[in-house]
Amino acid sequence: MLIFFEDFDIVLNTYHLVHFIQNNVLKINTLTNHHINKLKMRFLLFFFLLPLCSAAQPQMEWYYHPGSVEMNDGTIKNGIIRVYGTANEPWHYQSSIRFIDSTTWMGLTKVKKKDFTVYGPDDIKSYRLHDVSLTFVSKPYADMTSVSLKMIKKQYFMYAISLGKVNLLHYYDAPPNFYVGSDGEYEKMKQEAAMNNYVLLEKDPGKLKNITDIDLRALISDCPEVLAKYESGAYGPAPKDDGKKKGLGKFVSRVIDSNRMKEFAEPLFKDYNSTCK
Repeated sequence: MLIFFEDFDIVLNTYHLVHFIQNNVLKINTLTNHHINKLKMRFLLFFFLLPLCSAAQPQMEWYYHPGSVEMNDGTIKNGIIRVYGTANEPWHYQSSIRFIDSTTWMGLTKVKKKDFTVYGPDDIKSYRLHDVSLTFVSKPYADMTSVSLKMIKKQYFMYAISLGKVNLLHYYDAPPNFYVGSDGEYEKMKQEAAMNNYVLLEKDPGKLKNITDIDLRALISDCPEVLAKYESGAYGPAPKDDGKKKGLGKFVSRVIDSNRMKEFAEPLFKDYNSTCK
């Protein structure tokens, strides 16, 4: 939902706010007193409504899991991992986690925030949540599906479906941090974000590609057993991009096809990674 300030359309997120300030506040010396007063009123209204943005967002809860982290030097540490992420809000798994080693955990009578070490995707190679059998690996990615700061490549913790000769990963696009609207509208937005994720493949280290942009037959051609099952339809029909859509339609098509690929790709690449190492 957008808030309209007369001739200014302001989307409540950091990216657009910064550009609004750059494009308007920095030009304030060129405005008349009348325009300055109008601009002041708009900012007063903006900062009055800003606290309402979080009203549509329920307070996030921490979840504790027995797990392990793999340090950048390959060392494995076991302990307790604290995350915001859940199956309904999987994008929270992609940012930082809190970790406390098993020995320290067992010796505490009361757990405090300071007892945890914060690890981001730049700090460790991966982490695992043992009780729910989830693994997240740190990978570089730039989300080019929309004009935003997400277009800048950065490290994310990505859900690892299958790891091996070819890594099969999930990337989730998060809903906006700020939103003015009803709780119901925001919940619907979160549900859509949880469903719309990208299925990515990594054959060469650090080079992730959307599965809909890859010739799967060529990729698995070095594994005759899996290729035969693929061609026989044992993994199900593979969605194909018809190549006719352009611009936004192309991106939407990729998201839809990527979602349809989930069930198809998981057994295929688990077979590939276990059979053709």
